[in-house]
Amino acid sequence: MKTFGSSSIYSNFNKFKITDKHKFYEFDYKVFFKNFEKTNSKINFYFYDGEHSYKNQYDNLEIANNFFVKDTIIL
Repeated sequence: MKTFGSSSIYSNFNKFKITDKHKFYEFDYKVFFKNFEKTNSKINFYFYDGEHSYKNQYDNLEIANNFFVKDTIIL
């Protein structure tokens, strides 16, 4: 999966991340979750900055919810 491009957000993320736990991706959410499903991973913290329509936000959370652990933080 492609990671997020260069920016101050990405620089700070890299500075403070724990390599084996934290990942930052830039993808269409449908493509991302189709690939993510194959990893059998779960999500503890979820930051989504995509299209801002109600339908898109709702659909994204509906799919993402399948991968959240109990008490996942959503930003």
